[in-house]
Amino acid sequence: DNPRLESELLLAGAAYCFIRPFELNALANRLVLISDWSENTTFKSQEKADSDLEIIISDIMQILDTRIFGTTEEDIRKGAEILRDGGLVAFPTETVYGLGANGMDAEAAGKVYAAKGRPSDNPMILHIADRKDLGCLTDKVTADMETLMDAFWPGPMTMVVEALPQVPRVTTGGLDTVAVRMPDHPVALALISESGVPIAAPSANASGRPSPTSGQHVLDDLNGRIHAVVMGDNCQIGIESTVIDMTGEMPMILRPGKLTAEDFEKAMDI
Repeated sequence: DNPRLESELLLAGAAYCFIRPFELNALANRLVLISDWSENTTFKSQEKADSDLEIIISDIMQILDTRIFGTTEEDIRKGAEILRDGGLVAFPTETVYGLGANGMDAEAAGKVYAAKGRPSDNPMILHIADRKDLGCLTDKVTADMETLMDAFWPGPMTMVVEALPQVPRVTTGGLDTVAVRMPDHPVALALISESGVPIAAPSANASGRPSPTSGQHVLDDLNGRIHAVVMGDNCQIGIESTVIDMTGEMPMILRPGKLTAEDFEKAMDI
């Protein structure tokens, strides 16, 4: 018997999935196998033990099914509850499917990096449902920002702004700035609004894979690694949002996307 191993495995299972009867049976079966394995294994160091434990937990995660939701009010409520509880929910936007987590919860944001295999110094975009929500992320809202929000929010524009201290640096990739967007998609806006928190959501694919434009694409990559997928229509734009840095004297495009420099220049009359 290995009480530490068994307790950590059970905690990991509870943390990464919503336990249903067949999942409990699967976890129980795995624990029997792991107990036999641990009796015949000598841990040479705590580091080796932790490494082996991570491998086993990863193995268990692969046998768990990701929950599939539709777009009804009840489905949105369930998805929002998962997000508030620190889980991962993929959802449609007008650009690509996003992998959402509570962006103000460092532990939840960290799960996104783990699920995607994404480097932890790669900042994530926080998605909001109302412009007033920007106030919990930054206290620097300039006239240029207001102009661009009037022109392109909701829509495929992400603004990089100075972050307030309460924004977790896990979410920002360790930077003192935060990327913020208001998506132009009714399901995304409903999910964000119902959750009551800004949603950190990079594209819902494994790192290095194409950005997903359908719920099936998400399942192909992340089934068993995230808590749920909200299955909406295919994304209309199909490429990520344009990221524009608003922290300098002049706005600067950091990542090209649907919106072009000409679009911004026209909106700002420059």
